[in-house]
Order: sequence, then C-alpha cells, then structure tokens
Amino acid sequence: MVLVVDAGGLRMLLTGDVEPPGQERLARLLPGLDVDVLKVPHHGSRHQDERWLTSLRPEVALVSVGADNDYGHPAEGLLRLLAGAGADVHRTDEEGDLAVVRRPDGSVATATRR
Repeated sequence: MVLVVDAGGLRMLLTGDVEPPGQERLARLLPGLDVDVLKVPHHGSRHQDERWLTSLRPEVALVSVGADNDYGHPAEGLLRLLAGAGADVHRTDEEGDLAVVRRPDGSVATATRR
C-alpha cells in the first residue's frame, strides 16, 4: 500500500514496501509529485528507483528499520543519495520514534524519541 497524505500543511508519501517496478509505475501515474516527507520504501533497501526517489524532492526522508537487522538495511548508498539530494534523513534504528511537524515558518521539523 502506498499513500499520498496531505495533513497539517505537509504532503507525505508513505511507500510501504513498494519495489522498483511499483515505483516506476507510481512515477508514471503521478508525474511531478513533490513531497515534504518521504517514508523511504522497504526499510531503505538498496533495490530502489533512485531517480524517482530523488525527483520527489523530500525535505525529510524517514527510514523505518529495525536495529541489528540481518538484511543490511538501510543501504548506505541510498542514504547518501537522499542526503545529497537535500533530504534530512532520519532512521528509526538509530533515533527511535520519529515525528514530523510543519514549523510556523513553513520548514519541516523532525523530533525523535529513543
């Protein structure tokens, strides 16, 4: 399941475990989609449509991933790619619970709780 959510002045893309073929289809169905917050697909797996992810231009990218997982998630290259594209990247395995809010000045703030 993939959701585009507009709430509290934020546009968020919640991607679940969508794989690259699904990401490519979303790119065709939603051309030019621009989001404030991206929940990175599949726990930050290295299997991504990187061009599509960076085209979303998220201010914040959230990676929901368990600590000490055996799958190598999240992929360091993907994290560098998202950060290099301007996203403020946060990971649940290192930061615990994550919350995102829109500040009065329009910027996006992320709070963590471990």
